[in-house]
Amino acid sequence: MLKMFRILGCAAALAVGGWGGPARACIDLGTLIHFAPGSAAVSRESAAALDRFAADYQRQPARTNVTLLARADRTGSALGNQRLSRRRGEAVRTYLMARGVPHDRIRVVAWGEPRLLVDTPDGVAERSNRLVQAFFEPAPLAAARIAASDARPAPTC
Repeated sequence: MLKMFRILGCAAALAVGGWGGPARACIDLGTLIHFAPGSAAVSRESAAALDRFAADYQRQPARTNVTLLARADRTGSALGNQRLSRRRGEAVRTYLMARGVPHDRIRVVAWGEPRLLVDTPDGVAERSNRLVQAFFEPAPLAAARIAASDARPAPTC
């Protein structure tokens, strides 16, 4: 299942930016940070994964960016889930910054519930949808992705 998420993480990065090009442009470690229902707190398990991710960042080429795709499941209102996914992304950003990842290299994309990894009906709590996907991408591609994603809504992955 983790391989599926790694592929989705990379595909999501390409789709968000609309930069096209080969999938190899996305350097995806597939780091998944899960959350308890209704929570934006980083768990001990997730902290260990983020520590490894931050250490990996230090070994990346200069000008490498971090993209955080934050999601929520379909419990609660759509607006509440959008806000919750933003808080989750910001919690992961804060954690990574405390471990040496520069704030200007981290981009949070809060997708809320519209871009579920596992499609569920409203009101269903699905762990696979309560997460932040963290991955690396080269800075020149990130700049194009950011410009494109600011110009139009991100497509459904």
